[in-house]
Amino acid sequence: MAGASPNQVEVPVEGQILANGRYIVEVDTATSEGEEEEALQRSQVDSTNICHHRARSKINTSEPASAAGNPDSVLVYPVILFPWLRIPNFGIQLVFESISTRSLSEHVIEDIIENDRRYCNDTYTMPNDESEQTRLSICHQIYLILYEGQLTKIPLSPSISRILDLGTGPGDWAVAIAEQYPDAEVIATDISVFDSDSFTMAPPNLYFQLDDAEHDWSYPHSFDFVHIRGLSGGIQDWPALYKRVFTHIRPGGAVQVSDGDLAAGLLRTLSSAPDSYLSIYLAAVRSAADVAGYPRGLEHLQTSALAAAGFEEIRTYDIDVPVGVWPSDARGKTLGKMALIVLLESLEAVALRLLTKYMGWSAEGVRDLCEKVQAEVVQGEEITGVMRVAVAKRPGPS
Repeated sequence: MAGASPNQVEVPVEGQILANGRYIVEVDTATSEGEEEEALQRSQVDSTNICHHRARSKINTSEPASAAGNPDSVLVYPVILFPWLRIPNFGIQLVFESISTRSLSEHVIEDIIENDRRYCNDTYTMPNDESEQTRLSICHQIYLILYEGQLTKIPLSPSISRILDLGTGPGDWAVAIAEQYPDAEVIATDISVFDSDSFTMAPPNLYFQLDDAEHDWSYPHSFDFVHIRGLSGGIQDWPALYKRVFTHIRPGGAVQVSDGDLAAGLLRTLSSAPDSYLSIYLAAVRSAADVAGYPRGLEHLQTSALAAAGFEEIRTYDIDVPVGVWPSDARGKTLGKMALIVLLESLEAVALRLLTKYMGWSAEGVRDLCEKVQAEVVQGEEITGVMRVAVAKRPGPS
């Protein structure tokens, strides 16, 4: 690990199993090369003993995130395309650990392998394999940075009692919110699971359920807060979903919906030609999504969409996200690296099944286009994406 500056740690991490058959789980800041190596060895676990991993964030708020500071942990995240990245120390650490899916243990999960990607069924277009889990876990870290270490855009009551996380994915947000509110019951649902084994590490107040959010709900009690994130392209009927959410939120309760869909066309570059590979990719993905009946975009985050379901006090936020290493400040540079990895990894994840199943493309043709888009993005100059967040309340006393 020679060559890293005092506030940087050079960590060889990949989304898949490392060459030595082990995973990187955690790396603490060390003051010498020998201590760094020792910390790296301490933080590896036998991959045969842990089948499912997720990124769990811990923000060190006791000390400012600056190059001159000396927080007690460093940001460590899987690097899919770049085997070595220098990561500024912001006092953010990711810990990959097993996650409980105890309420899923009675289900028999039959995944589908298609074009070397794993899917939960014949119709849902996004994969649920380890590469996708890694991408979603990095997305969780991006949101944490954008929210200044908070899990929500609006404050929640300390006495909150019931929380629903729709489309929980690897469960990063659900676990974090359950730990933050240990007296609240947290239910996390998803149409897919990333591993069907039962684990014991989740908080006792968190329950995972295998469920399609677009089917009828059978919850006996209403929720104080509903969280929806990253479901663009995964919902066929947003108006119906919002009405269902409205019905199951208590008066005075709130919903938060957030997305950053590449297909929404909100990726800004200094020079983007209409005949670029990125433009071809976006047009193909949007057409395929429409044919599939799972439209992509951010129209569901418009104020009118939530108002139509009965919500009030609706607020929307567009948050700029740098993509790449071009920002001059340390925070922006770290955020940009993470966003770049997410973007590059999302290209195939979003397009592969859509274009092969609904548009007749070959898998090789899709991957070739994705590689060309990747090259454009990496060679591009200043690229900025947008995360959009909408929060709203059901009328009534808080």
